[in-house]
Amino acid sequence: PEENLDYYKDQVVAYGLLLRAPYSVLCNGKGFRVFDTKTGEIVWDKDVSVLPEFLGKKNLLSRRREAIDTYTKEEEERAKKTLLVFEGIKEFSAILYRCEDFIRDVDGLTGEDAFDELSMLLFTKMYEERLALKENRKGRFVIDEHTDAHYIKNDLFKRAVEANPDIFEGDEKISLNNDTVKEITKLLQDYTLLQTEVDVKGRAFEIFLGKTFTGKLGQFFTPRTIVDFMVGFVNPTRLANDKNLYSVIDPSCGSGGFLIRVFTHIEKHIKETEGDESKKQNQLDALSKQQLYGVDINPRLVRIAKMNMVLHGDGHGGIYRFNGLKTHQHEKLVAKKFDLVITNPPFGNKDKGEILKEFELGEFATGAPPQQAREILFVEECIKLLKDGGELAILLPDGVLNNSTSDYVRDFIKKHTIIQGIISLPDRAFKASGANSKTSVLFVRKKSQDDEVQRPVFMAVAEEVGYNRQTKEAEPISENDLPLILKQYREFLTTQNYRAIQNNLDDVYIISENPACFMINPILLERRLDATYFYAKYVFKLNVPSVKVSDISYFSEDRINPERYPEKIFKYIQFSDVEKKLGNVVSWTEYTGDEMPSRGKMFIKTGDVVAAKVKDSEENVAIVPPELNGEVASTGFAVLRPKEDITPEVLYVLMRLKTTFNQIRWMAAGTIQPAIKDEDLMYIIVPKLDQRTKNEITKKVKEIEKARQKVKEELDEVGDMIIK
Repeated sequence: PEENLDYYKDQVVAYGLLLRAPYSVLCNGKGFRVFDTKTGEIVWDKDVSVLPEFLGKKNLLSRRREAIDTYTKEEEERAKKTLLVFEGIKEFSAILYRCEDFIRDVDGLTGEDAFDELSMLLFTKMYEERLALKENRKGRFVIDEHTDAHYIKNDLFKRAVEANPDIFEGDEKISLNNDTVKEITKLLQDYTLLQTEVDVKGRAFEIFLGKTFTGKLGQFFTPRTIVDFMVGFVNPTRLANDKNLYSVIDPSCGSGGFLIRVFTHIEKHIKETEGDESKKQNQLDALSKQQLYGVDINPRLVRIAKMNMVLHGDGHGGIYRFNGLKTHQHEKLVAKKFDLVITNPPFGNKDKGEILKEFELGEFATGAPPQQAREILFVEECIKLLKDGGELAILLPDGVLNNSTSDYVRDFIKKHTIIQGIISLPDRAFKASGANSKTSVLFVRKKSQDDEVQRPVFMAVAEEVGYNRQTKEAEPISENDLPLILKQYREFLTTQNYRAIQNNLDDVYIISENPACFMINPILLERRLDATYFYAKYVFKLNVPSVKVSDISYFSEDRINPERYPEKIFKYIQFSDVEKKLGNVVSWTEYTGDEMPSRGKMFIKTGDVVAAKVKDSEENVAIVPPELNGEVASTGFAVLRPKEDITPEVLYVLMRLKTTFNQIRWMAAGTIQPAIKDEDLMYIIVPKLDQRTKNEITKKVKEIEKARQKVKEELDEVGDMIIK
């Protein structure tokens, strides 16, 4: 059940082609996915408990005859090659892991340190194979009577460094123990990397790289499922609209993941569409040498990115070590404008000083000295790098899209670009990187003219992205909404409905509910740009009759300033005073008016319902007990007073529903402590209850409260027994 079905698509479709089957099916015990073998398109993707009728015997027999007549010899050969690649990836990955084991056991190196050593040995082997082929001699990356580990890690590696100054800086050295080098060489010497399929060595290296990058370098690694989705969404091609070569840059390229996926995407297009072999080779050469560029300030990552690209088929010559925020000033890039900028910029860091003067968004820096979030400066740098009409695909923390203090960034984006799509990623999507920020993918196109009009925007909410988000290992899982979102987007672009709503959309057009995909009227984008907010407000529906929170309660704005009563003792509650699981106030703190925390401002009465507005604390909901009548609560709570036909117990239960918690999370805004705005909280929908149900809930909750009190009294009695 944990296996990610996305990783096995090519394999199962290849089996289907060889067996001349009309459909190819993947199942992991939970998900059931069916592909059209001929096209490779997903035609069914649901829970295993729901099977499609078209897999019935009658339809299968008719499709089987059709399949036998239409599958070509070329398709069969391609399927055989796919299966060989799949097996090769597993075998080569296993060898890389064995190499890593030697490095750990003998030299005590792990993570990126071990990766550096092994990657230098791999490159040495590739260099020597290329040289041996050129000189028509036997390769020397072997352990035999003429060659030993000392020769490989010193002489051979030194030559590789000298011959590749664009990859190495010249002072690198392999520091592994000779015994380690000997064992690794013996493992690798029977493989010919030059003749190994690019798909095999590139994917195996990428898998190994991904495992390494869940450590300290995780911040530079974007999971492949997200990379694949972003590249698929922009769909890069060989030529741009102006018939020049399509040019791509990642100004924060890290390990080169985005550029590699763009490379393979365009490479596949060339191989499938160009019939003339001479033209095909010219196009592939141009792709390797003229179309792809990357910048990173970290020398280790620049080297890794170049090696990664070499193993995937090349394109490494356009990778430069440079400050990504100054990409447009690099001597090789200063005159270039790009068709596509695709990137995952660094989050969380801030820049100050002279560099802020180079950015329009630097003028909004705050603090002493003034500082600006690096991801915000990257937004401006990326737009600078684009041609008119060029596209940007960028990962951003949701705070940039919804925080009221970042509205100037959104105004800048809307001034200079046309927003094409906003895809919400789930919480902890970058857990493996050590980052907990809620993120989204923003797709925009740079305006060709200042007066271009914004059209309806495609939005989607991904609840899963193909790997476990609870641990740092990022283990693959089957649940992944991104391929389905991409499929919905591509198909919708070809429909009459898409054309019809371009100039005539009320608020929202729902494309699909699972995963949630919809189009939003640009008029609604005035305040926020995060997809989850619009999903909660305009798309999400309960499967029962519903009402808004404002229909069943009043939002209390009663406040008190305890400082006006410096000697008076107040009881004060905050989030930690509410027991999440049981949903009751379990404690409070007494302060005099002049001691009260600055957040102590909300006046509360018996029967009020306090509900936390801060994301990840939304389960802190409780009824104010008589002991706290006339006391004080934190401004982090919304204080709700039931309307006439609603009891505190009913309001309390409705505010504790999972669907209510989800809406609070979806509509929360901010970066450090995202919280829902008061007016949005009142917009949340809850089930509409009949009087009988309300009476039953009220009775039940009162009984639970009595039981709580009884348990407390009995525990107190046990304590008294011990003291006596």
